[in-house]
Amino acid sequence: LLTMHTSASAQFDAVYGTGKPFPAVAAEPEPPGPCIGKTITVGEYGAIPNDSVDDMVAIQKALDAAEDGDCVTLDPMGEYRHSNVLYLRRSGVTFDGLGVSTLRATDPKLQAVFTQGHRLTIKNMKRITSASTNGPALR
Repeated sequence: LLTMHTSASAQFDAVYGTGKPFPAVAAEPEPPGPCIGKTITVGEYGAIPNDSVDDMVAIQKALDAAEDGDCVTLDPMGEYRHSNVLYLRRSGVTFDGLGVSTLRATDPKLQAVFTQGHRLTIKNMKRITSASTNGPALR
């Protein structure tokens, strides 16, 4: 599994500036650590893994419900489809794939997870597009 290590400025540069890909470092997935705040599952907002339904709205609602110190998890574990860019807007939020979950973009042009806050963590998930079978993991 590949894991991405990036700072907020590197993420910004990758999306808006240089366009260079994130550096990849091979590593084991981190265990889901305790959240300072609450744990929010995308399943609580209606996302169902391993089906052919777009989970973008449910995932975005879960991300929007998170506050500073909260964790949003791709749980139940599995593969989640999204048809548009996802936004991690609040500072201090962790988005965790629990080491086994996958985000599958149905459109390669819209596969991004944009970060707009500070002190954000995206970890332990695989990201792929409908046109590929493998992609980099995010951390």
